[in-house]
Amino acid sequence: MKSSRPVKLQGKRVNLCPLDEKDLHIFHKWITDLEVTKTTVSSSKIFTVVDELQWLKDAKSKTKEGTSFTLAILTKQAQLIGISTLRNTEDVNRKAEFGIVIGEKAYWSKGYGREATTLMLDFAFNVLNLHSVSLGVYSYNMRALRAYQAVGFRKTGLLREAHFWGGTYYDIIQMDILAQEFKNSKIKNFILESQKTV
Repeated sequence: MKSSRPVKLQGKRVNLCPLDEKDLHIFHKWITDLEVTKTTVSSSKIFTVVDELQWLKDAKSKTKEGTSFTLAILTKQAQLIGISTLRNTEDVNRKAEFGIVIGEKAYWSKGYGREATTLMLDFAFNVLNLHSVSLGVYSYNMRALRAYQAVGFRKTGLLREAHFWGGTYYDIIQMDILAQEFKNSKIKNFILESQKTV
């Protein structure tokens, strides 16, 4: 099935596209699945459908304004499998925070999140001209930690027992990646190839 949405960032197996209100029922499915939400910042919040609609409107508005960028992750068959975000962008310091959730569990541990992360980093460094992208990952989320390290994120710190889940406190591992450390630039390679033909 071909997507009717405009593609903002195109990868080999995923496309990153604008959010759409018709996806609210899918977001609701993810946000009410404890196995999914325990890996996200929303794990300690309870969302109503009204909250989710407001979140979607805010995310679309901030993306349009350029203050943060939240994009849907779609497979090449146009199936929505997740969301990826660059938030708290700072023009002066040229930095942002990254977040991602693969809500469709059938796509976990298959490289889809890694590819979406790479596309967002390419956008951050080679379109937005950011210098640094950071994130926080819960210490029990080893799958995400390995994926972040695979694309070049490095551990920079630890917020000890900063996340409460299931009756236990967990650490939040702080990570970041600098522009010069990012090696998988599709955009930069495209620009270099284009310059050779001119």
